[in-house]
Amino acid sequence: MRCLTLADTLSRQGAAIVFVCREHAGNLCGLIEKRGFKVLRLPRRDDVDSFAWNRHARWLQTTRETDAQETLAALHDYCPLDWLIADHYALDAEWERCFRDVVGGIMVIDDLADRPHDCDLLLDQNLFLDQENRYQNLLPDDTLKFLGPRYVLLRDEFRRIKSKVRARPAQFQRVLVFFGGMDPGNLTSRVLPPLYSLEIPEICVDVVVGQTNPHCEEVRSMCRSLPGCHFHCQIDNMAELMVKADLAIGAGGTVGWERLFLELPAIAIATAFNQVHGLEVVHQHRALYYLGKEDEISDKVLIAALQSVRRGEISFNFPPVADKTNEVVAKIMSE
Repeated sequence: MRCLTLADTLSRQGAAIVFVCREHAGNLCGLIEKRGFKVLRLPRRDDVDSFAWNRHARWLQTTRETDAQETLAALHDYCPLDWLIADHYALDAEWERCFRDVVGGIMVIDDLADRPHDCDLLLDQNLFLDQENRYQNLLPDDTLKFLGPRYVLLRDEFRRIKSKVRARPAQFQRVLVFFGGMDPGNLTSRVLPPLYSLEIPEICVDVVVGQTNPHCEEVRSMCRSLPGCHFHCQIDNMAELMVKADLAIGAGGTVGWERLFLELPAIAIATAFNQVHGLEVVHQHRALYYLGKEDEISDKVLIAALQSVRRGEISFNFPPVADKTNEVVAKIMSE
């Protein structure tokens, strides 16, 4: 989704964009094409028994060498390329070096800082302690780094609606529930009963799931049984729902920065290990209320958090987000 945001902006400024995606289960190739971009599809694979180069290697479903060869073959008719933009936790410098002869520059989108890269530009839009030193010894000395939430890749809908942001009441009445497109642990269904146990008069709850959510029908059915609960699937008006909401319940990742940009108070639960540190740091800045990892959260913990917010015991402060995003685009377009 963050690549789509970048592609939309680059396309409006005259860039020709093509995506290369492997047809993993739950892929969004169709959505990318619906947004008007060409997608070169690599076949789904599961042909390697041992994935050892990093802890996300299995997500590639093949070796780096095979993936690079198949990507180069798919891009043959488009080379040479001005830029290659890589956003995948299994890919590193060894994969990136395979493309040096056919691209002008390489950009990497990352937030783990756990492997070396051979790139000219790195974007890490998350907030971390000791931000400037996280990629020490992992990048070439001349790599341009865009670090922190000032560089979040926000969709235009969020910028357009920013002027409608309002102060939210502690006595929240409208709640947005969204745990990302997949939500494999079905946190969406888990948080609704504790929320409704508060018996908030005239409560309105917007529940959002992605089209690849394996629990979609279960969530839809639950929403139908709850008063004031509205079900949404694969929507394009998330910013509108955020502006209307008094409180959000959700995960980390890009959606977390979208909430912060629109100054929406949130109770957050980590649904993946790579969200934990970022959520902890944002919690320290009092920009959200972080409860912990999904396997640590009970109904009792969530209810206590909701009650604390309603009593005004939790205050929220919002750091500046996404005021320099265009610098990323300008750098790519100027090379």
